[in-house]
Amino acid sequence: MNNQYDRHIQQVKILFDEKKELFIKKNENYSSSYLKSAEIIELILENKELKLKTNNDHVSYQLITRIMDKLIRFCNLRFTDQEDKVGEKLQDTISDLAVYSLILSELQINE
Repeated sequence: MNNQYDRHIQQVKILFDEKKELFIKKNENYSSSYLKSAEIIELILENKELKLKTNNDHVSYQLITRIMDKLIRFCNLRFTDQEDKVGEKLQDTISDLAVYSLILSELQINE
């Protein structure tokens, strides 16, 4: 039983290492956009209080955050010498932006 447990732990370690490497590579392309998005929203709102009152407000905020993630990645790869680290084409990022924008639009239409 110990041997089976040891194999399980070893597999988990391998999975964690793989995900750690993926995180590092993606974070290089996204430049910690998950941290920058809140700062960008503060700048846009000029430090006014962010009010998320409805479910649609929360979903809209999440979509805006995803859109900003993609914009940051696009800028990093298009306007700097940074190389893609994870094999995602720049066109995929543009397509993601379009899809998130359409979802946001649909959400506003049905509000």
